[in-house]
Amino acid sequence: MSDSLFRDRPLWGLSEYRQTKRIYELEDELASQQAVQRHTVNRLQSQMSKLTGSIEQRLNRLTQAFDAFVEMSDVRLQLAVYDVAAAVRLRAKQVIVGVASDQDVPDVDGYWLVPALRALNAWRAGRDAAPLLAEAATVDAQRATLFHALTSAQFGRGDAVTAEQLTTAFGALGEKVTLAQRALWTLAADGHYGVAGRQTVQRLLGPAVARLDENQREQQVTRWCKAVHPDAPARKLPNEHQGSGLGARLDAGDRLAVLRSWLTGMLADRPERTAEPDETARRALELLVDEGSPAEAPLLARERELRKIIENSGERAQTWDEPVGEPLAMLIADVEDEAHPERAAVAVHVSGPLVLAAAEQLAATAGESVPTELKVRGRRGAVVVTRSGPDMATVDKSVAGLAEYEVQRSGRKQQRNWALAAGVVFLALGFAGWGLALIAVIPLVAAGYFHVADRRARAGAVELEARTRTAVLADAEEQAQRFMAVRAELEKRRPSLADDVTAIKSLVG
Repeated sequence: MSDSLFRDRPLWGLSEYRQTKRIYELEDELASQQAVQRHTVNRLQSQMSKLTGSIEQRLNRLTQAFDAFVEMSDVRLQLAVYDVAAAVRLRAKQVIVGVASDQDVPDVDGYWLVPALRALNAWRAGRDAAPLLAEAATVDAQRATLFHALTSAQFGRGDAVTAEQLTTAFGALGEKVTLAQRALWTLAADGHYGVAGRQTVQRLLGPAVARLDENQREQQVTRWCKAVHPDAPARKLPNEHQGSGLGARLDAGDRLAVLRSWLTGMLADRPERTAEPDETARRALELLVDEGSPAEAPLLARERELRKIIENSGERAQTWDEPVGEPLAMLIADVEDEAHPERAAVAVHVSGPLVLAAAEQLAATAGESVPTELKVRGRRGAVVVTRSGPDMATVDKSVAGLAEYEVQRSGRKQQRNWALAAGVVFLALGFAGWGLALIAVIPLVAAGYFHVADRRARAGAVELEARTRTAVLADAEEQAQRFMAVRAELEKRRPSLADDVTAIKSLVG
C-alpha cells in the first residue's frame, strides 16, 4: 500500500488521525526546506568555485605582470647605454611625422638608420642623397632600401625609388607575405612608385602563382571560370534527356565574353597615384624604426613583449617582417576589393596565367562540336529531334501501345466474357429446371452491358492516342526549334572564341 492511503484514511481514533496527518505535513515541509537548502548550497558552492578560480587567475596575472615589470626595469637599464641610438630613432620619428626639420644625426657604429636618415634629410633639403643611400645599403641593404621606399611614398616622392631598390626592399616572396611586403605591394599597386613600380611588384609576386601544384592550379582556374556571372539570358533550352551539354556550352561562351569585358574595364589605364599610404605602410615604417640597432634589437624586442604582458593585451609584439597572410589569399581578396580597383588590377596581372587558363577552358567548352540530333524529354518518354525537326519514328514509338493500355485499363472485354459464359452455363442447366434458365437472363444482360462499355472504351482509347500523339508532336516540334536556335547561336559565336582568348591573353600578359 502507498503512503497516501495511510494519510487519507484514519486507522484509529479521530485525534490519532489528526496527529498523524500533522506529522506528515511537517515531514513534507521539512523535505521541501531541505531541498531548497540543498539547491542554495549547490549554487553557493558553484559561485565560490568560480570566484576562487577568478581570484587565482587574477593573482597569476598580477604575478606575471609584476615579474614582467621587474624584468623590464632591468632591460631598460641595459638599454640606457644605447642612448645615442635611441636619439637617432626619436629624430627619425620626428622627421617622418613632420615635426622636425633637417638636423644633425649622431653617429652610431653599424646602425643603418643613421645614413638612411641622413639621406632622407638630404633629399628633403634638395641635396644629393645617393651617396648616403649607398652607405646605408652597405650596412643593411634591405632595411635601408625599405626605409627609403616607405618614406619616399609617404612624402610623395615614390618616383625616386628605382626598380632595383624596390626589389631589394621587397625581398624574396616566401610561403607567407610579411607586413613590409604587403605595405610595398599596396603602395606600388596604388601607384606611389609609378608604372615601373607596379610592374616590379607584379614580377615579385609571380612566384605565388608559379609554384602552385596541379591540384591548387586546377582549383584556382575553376574559381576564375566561376568568378564572372553573366546576366541570365532569355533563351529557352531544350529539355535534354541525358545532358549533351548545350547549356554548359552556352554558359561557357557567356562567361568568356563577360570575362573579356570585365578585364578590359579592370585593366584600363590607371592614374599614377590613387590613394594616400594606408595603415599597413605607416605601421611597417614605424616597426622598422622601432626595431633598433643590431646591438639593442633583442633588448627592444624583449621590452615590447614585456609591455604586452603588463598590459595584458594577449597579443604578440608585432615586427615589420612578420607574416601577415598567404599570397594567393591576398590576391583573391584584392580582386574582390571594389574600393581599390588598382590593387585588383595588379592582382589580375599576377594571376594572369590562371586567368588565361580559365579563358582557354571556357573557350574549349563553348567550342565543343554540337550534335546533329538531340534526345529530349517528351511528354511520354524520350524523343529525338534533329536540325530538320522531330524524328517521327521516336514520336510514334512514344505513343505506341497507349490505346491498348487504356483498353486493358478501362475496357470490359474480360467481364463480358465471364458474364456470357455464366449465362451459357445457366441456360444449359435450364434443361433441368426452368428456374435456372430464368437466372441466365442476369449474366446475359450484364454481358451485353460490358460489351457496349468495351466498345466505348476502345473508341475512347483510340481518340486519346490521337490527342496524345498530337500533343507529343507539338512538344517535339517546340523542342526541335529550341535545339535549332541553340545550334545557330553556338555556331555563330564559335569564330569569336579565339578572338576572346587572344584579347584576354594580351590584357593579362
